[in-house]
Amino acid sequence: MKILYTTGQINKDDFDRDFVFANPDYFGEPKSNITEVGIIGDYPNIVEAYEGLGIKVEVVNDPAKTEKSEAPKKEEKPKTEKSEAPKN
Repeated sequence: MKILYTTGQINKDDFDRDFVFANPDYFGEPKSNITEVGIIGDYPNIVEAYEGLGIKVEVVNDPAKTEKSEAPKKEEKPKTEKSEAPKN
């Protein structure tokens, strides 16, 4: 059985039936009968616990691995100066 730890909302229909889902904020110990683990976010305690049991762990969207420079930057529009009406 596979487990996905995430705090976000997911569509369970997008995953195989052999997936279970758990909130990583409530992790206490590894669940039994798990063959693969997916983690969305930075939860090194969960990674360590499952890898210590020899279970394959995949971390997705790990903030430590994502550089801020990869995010597309908004293009700033040049500021236009207001023209003043001529004073008489």
